[in-house]
Amino acid sequence: MKHTLTLFLLFSLCLFYVKAQEPPTSDNRDYRAALKINGRITEISVAPDERIWLTTYLGEIYYANSIDSNWHYGQLNPPKEEDDYLGLSYPDLDRISFFNADTAIMTGFINSKEGSKNGYYRTTDGGHTWELLNYERQNWIYKACVNSNGKAWLGTANKTIQAKPAAWI
Repeated sequence: MKHTLTLFLLFSLCLFYVKAQEPPTSDNRDYRAALKINGRITEISVAPDERIWLTTYLGEIYYANSIDSNWHYGQLNPPKEEDDYLGLSYPDLDRISFFNADTAIMTGFINSKEGSKNGYYRTTDGGHTWELLNYERQNWIYKACVNSNGKAWLGTANKTIQAKPAAWI
């Protein structure tokens, strides 16, 4: 009897293991498309409202409204063809730093309006539109950290760290 019970338990465990290895049924499959990313990503940015943002060195932006939602392609205004005959004006985007759910800056090796590499992008509408601005220094912002009070610390290419109040943005 003991031997029969042992065989029954062993058979049940094997059946359970085989059933666990079967592919999922159509009820619980993930039908979201894979995200094809062009360019290198250096950081995953998360907004206070838990939207997830990716930026690439080819100037592309991707975002998802939550960890389990679909990805979307965000668009910057591309350079005009007459301004970019060699394809060198596209920004090398490093990261997005959020001050709150609506206001953020996007930094990296970005051409400013004057053509030097001291530009950055700002949004005040949660990333729907981005405005190209000039950083007041003649170097680019390679790192930006923002605390919960909205104060920012900016690391720049000339090896300085600057503290900026929330009103700066």
